[in-house]
Amino acid sequence: MEKLAWQRLTVVYNRMEADLIQSALNALGIPVELFQESVGKSSIPVTFGDFGEVQIFVPNEKAEAAREWLASYEQGTEDDS
Repeated sequence: MEKLAWQRLTVVYNRMEADLIQSALNALGIPVELFQESVGKSSIPVTFGDFGEVQIFVPNEKAEAAREWLASYEQGTEDDS
């Protein structure tokens, strides 16, 4: 069986926050994939329960750097450089 190339970094319940995390990690050279359940095409975003959950995945080889950034982000001390 093949080993997975990506691993889940975290789960958030706000698509805007997921997009912010994705942009910050991409700026550091860390690719990100977002996974969110959908209730179909809707102009009204769903932000409750399982439909509001956004899973954030990063490549295995970048996971440690992503976790370090996430820890400082969650503490409110991320470095802009």
